[in-house]
Amino acid sequence: MTEFQAIGLFLGLAFFCVVQGLFLLTRGRHRQRRDRLLELLRAREFQGDWIDGDWRATGGNRSWTDRWSKLRRLGVVLAQAGWNVNVGRFLAVMGAILGVTMVAVTLVTGNPVSGLALDMVVVVVAYMVITTRRRKRLNEIDEQLPQALELMVFGLRAGHPLEGALRFVSHELPDPLGGELRRCHEEYELGRPLEAALISMSLRLDACRALRTFVEAVVVLKQTGGNLVEVMERIVSTLRAQAAYEARYRALTAEGRTSGLILGSLPLLILTAVLVVQPGYLGSLFKSGTGRVVLIIASSLWMAGIAWLMRLVRPAV
Repeated sequence: MTEFQAIGLFLGLAFFCVVQGLFLLTRGRHRQRRDRLLELLRAREFQGDWIDGDWRATGGNRSWTDRWSKLRRLGVVLAQAGWNVNVGRFLAVMGAILGVTMVAVTLVTGNPVSGLALDMVVVVVAYMVITTRRRKRLNEIDEQLPQALELMVFGLRAGHPLEGALRFVSHELPDPLGGELRRCHEEYELGRPLEAALISMSLRLDACRALRTFVEAVVVLKQTGGNLVEVMERIVSTLRAQAAYEARYRALTAEGRTSGLILGSLPLLILTAVLVVQPGYLGSLFKSGTGRVVLIIASSLWMAGIAWLMRLVRPAV
């Protein structure tokens, strides 16, 4: 391995460590919010039922993916993205893709650094696809929640209990929120307390702040008593005002998001145009060791800039 190859390898590993650190930092903040929710509701006993319910139902035979909290968290993220897949199968497929990519690029270029760099790009793209799909699905749930609460209010005013109103809403609303409410009601019909089923749903969708507020209100009023209809109407009005604020915020940041999209796609467009018009012009970048190091550094800076721009223009309400 030459000096430039070693530098490229260490730069790639450093970039991977930075991405992993940002990932763990974000997940740590989500975990802190979930722990605060559990302390507020005083329902830590339900956390074990939800997280470990699958292996307890099978007699306590845990799979290797259930013994590490990070892998369980990965399963939660995949479920929030709408992919009900096994964590072990997902990791096996990703490992196979990365292995095949590494071997194929190494055989073509004769340099394992290029295969490692392409594997890093595949991992980043997979992470972006999962997070984008997860964020889109959670946003859809937040948008459906006011309508669901209004239907619940109508059911409660008509004299139905909360369980009946929940069943009615779960069949009236489309997915994704309708599916989550149907699962919650099915757990209740199988004998689980309604509070435990709601807490389980809020833990599955721990990134939905409005849903957590609704669950907190239901559980607290179930324990202390109060006018649930009035509280739900206040939650609906708050959600409507928050949605209007977010829409105005996105309208004000539309120019910045468009500029970020143009700046992010411009290097790829220029590179593609040069490769099509004059393929041999950039040949030294792909054939020489120094050129590959330059490509790795440029790709790392480009992905870091994309992540920074997305963070700057994303509404955080």
